[in-house]
Amino acid sequence: MKPVVTLAALLIGLVAVAANPEPAPTLPVVDGKKAVAKVNGEAVTLDELTAQIAQIHASAVMTGGSVAKQNPTRVLDRMINSLLLVQEARGIGLDRLPEVRNLVDGFAEDTLRDLLFKHEVRDVPKPDAKAVEARYRDAVRTYELRSVLLPDEGSAAKFSAEVRGGKRFEKAAAAWIASDRAEGGSGTTTAKAKELLPGVQQALQGMKPGDLSAPVPAQQKLAVFELVGVTYPDDSDARAAIEHEAQEEQRTAAIVAYTDALVDRRVKIDRDLLTGLDFDASTDEVEKLRKDGRTVATVAGGSPVTIAELTDAMAKKQFHGLDRAVEQKRLDRTKWKVLKGILEKRVILGEARHLGIENTREYRRQVRQFEDAVLFGALVQKAIDPGLKVSKEEIRKYYADHLADYTSPEMVRLEAIAFARREDAEQAFARLHAGADLGWTRTNSEGQVEPASIPEIAGLDKGLLV
Repeated sequence: MKPVVTLAALLIGLVAVAANPEPAPTLPVVDGKKAVAKVNGEAVTLDELTAQIAQIHASAVMTGGSVAKQNPTRVLDRMINSLLLVQEARGIGLDRLPEVRNLVDGFAEDTLRDLLFKHEVRDVPKPDAKAVEARYRDAVRTYELRSVLLPDEGSAAKFSAEVRGGKRFEKAAAAWIASDRAEGGSGTTTAKAKELLPGVQQALQGMKPGDLSAPVPAQQKLAVFELVGVTYPDDSDARAAIEHEAQEEQRTAAIVAYTDALVDRRVKIDRDLLTGLDFDASTDEVEKLRKDGRTVATVAGGSPVTIAELTDAMAKKQFHGLDRAVEQKRLDRTKWKVLKGILEKRVILGEARHLGIENTREYRRQVRQFEDAVLFGALVQKAIDPGLKVSKEEIRKYYADHLADYTSPEMVRLEAIAFARREDAEQAFARLHAGADLGWTRTNSEGQVEPASIPEIAGLDKGLLV
């Protein structure tokens, strides 16, 4: 059947308003939202179009680039084409595939949890200013040192005795280096604490400018250094990162306290039963427990947790096999932790549903966007890619016609999304792996930090890399 696409009249007004500033036509309202198009009865709202244009600009800003002013008609065309493909995916039943449902259901649960936490811990107090300042000073503290490398403890003791006896460190070091009894360079070295060897960091604790250190193992020799001075450079990026980190720690503590309170209020564990279960007895015994329907914990307003469910969850966490875990007697000690995880998830989802978060517009929007991204990727993978076939002759001809394109090394351009917490990063990775757009993921993911603040990825998105 031919797709039916209806464009709202105002779209033309969006493009022409600069040239002819007449009042724009009134947009139709669908489900309380102004619509700029309908695709087979499904509305594309003005808010969605505006958000898409803003996302294009935001993605460019995040990567240090710029983007030309967007033509709303062209952006809307792309949105309509994407929606048509998603509708086609639903029409041929891709939304019912187990792998699609598992991804969407998992994301839906994560979204319920995140929106619940966002609501319940929205008033987390700011971190203590003195504590933040102390962490900031620890992070930016910079040492100025003089040092020498000595071959053994005897040499280190003799050199240290000379300096403590009144000889200036730099003169003693120069003499020892000149006579090949020590290694080192002239002048001082400046470094932040995190850039120094752990032994040097430890030796610096409690030292004051002018103090001489005890010998520290370094490069299979012993280092002796003098602390010349300590400074605390002004670093606005470091301060902002530490303030954000401290705020996230406050938020995490609030979430833990809230979750613990939910579990205490809604859960009852049969501790005697759980204590009496021995998951390390034998593999055969564990297999019996995987069929044991007795209840080990009840959840108010939710389904109980059975021994079978707990055992199965424990078994799935054994990456090296159930037999090996039982043999090494390390299965039983995980039972309380695994049960806690099951119960926390159950009470969190139960509380979110009790509060009606599933019925909120924000929840439905996020889940629908994610499902659309998954369906788009599934359609490309299952219905479009298999039909694209290129013969060897076509490949050879293309190579011959574009030979100049292959005379330099292959280069790549990288973009990074950085997170403060592993949980946020894993959630974003799952979205991307399912086919979500990178720009959309960057715009809609919480817990991000500037990529430039992480040394391992700083600079990777500044241009082409070989």
